[in-house]
Amino acid sequence: HDGMSTGSIATGATDKRYPSEDAIFDLRSERPMRLLSADERIAELSSLIDEQKSENHRLTLELEDVTAEKESLQCLLRERLDHMVTKDVESRIMQGSTGNAALQASFFAQLEQRNKQLMQQREALVHMLDR
Repeated sequence: HDGMSTGSIATGATDKRYPSEDAIFDLRSERPMRLLSADERIAELSSLIDEQKSENHRLTLELEDVTAEKESLQCLLRERLDHMVTKDVESRIMQGSTGNAALQASFFAQLEQRNKQLMQQREALVHMLDR
């Protein structure tokens, strides 16, 4: 009798069934839910893990591309902004060198104000791109 109960316990353990990942528990359904064996359930979960690994890898590559593009755009923006500031300064210097001392003082005050504005714009743009 002992050997028989052990055999039925072992058989019962291997006959255990599990719902699939996308199983829907509907008590009103006429069709019984398909249950998976342990090996089928393991295969199903392994497949899901493989899909998630693939998706994570794809997203990692996409993130790397977007990050590289962001850094490239930031660099380009900084270069353009620096170029604009340089051109503006050169233009104002050329305009200021032809006037008298009072005009030059006014020019340099305006130049400092414009430089300050451009630097604030640059910082705002850099901050916006860093987000």
